[in-house]
Amino acid sequence: MMQDARSFQPTEAWKSREDLEWLMLLERDSKMAPEARIQELAVCKTDPWRWLTHWVKTEDTQNKEQPFQPFPGKVHLEVLTRYWQQEQFLLVPKTRQVTATWLFVALYLHDSMFYPSRSTIFQCKIEDDSDANLRRAVVIHENLPAWMRAWQPIHYTFCNVEFPRSRSTILAVAAGAKHFRQRTLSGVMVDEAAYTDDLDEVVAACKPALGKIGKFT
Repeated sequence: MMQDARSFQPTEAWKSREDLEWLMLLERDSKMAPEARIQELAVCKTDPWRWLTHWVKTEDTQNKEQPFQPFPGKVHLEVLTRYWQQEQFLLVPKTRQVTATWLFVALYLHDSMFYPSRSTIFQCKIEDDSDANLRRAVVIHENLPAWMRAWQPIHYTFCNVEFPRSRSTILAVAAGAKHFRQRTLSGVMVDEAAYTDDLDEVVAACKPALGKIGKFT
């Protein structure tokens, strides 16, 4: 059961002395680092919010000095993360500049990195916009620490990201329910769904493709 959203608190990463010592162990090249990294990956696998707040960076194209910023540990983003973990179908009414698109892109990237054989589709009204969301996933991956990128490399081409080690894929497609028919999928993210003319058809096509456990956002 989802805890009361009012009980959540903002998350601050790498603030305590213990956290900083752990970060130093993970980042430096030592005999203890490999085991520590395995432990960190195990924690991040079960808790995507930790991965988001401790390792992910987003890109702010309006920030000339430091465009890559740590993922914000804001309460509403953790609440959405917990709902995403618990719910199969999640529809989120949102305004701009609330980091929601970055959040769900990152969550599906996490799913593709930490779990094998995931098949995910990002959809927007036009293909270029879908690819722009896919490139957000690439930006997040590029800004992960080198040891984490080496653990799970990716290969990007237009509208397609492949994960050679996990055998996962994320595709970017334009509008249309046809993209989901005759497929078996683990995740679907429809951005700007309010502007999707055939959203009812898209949802109907996604249900059999996602089965009982695939996620629709």
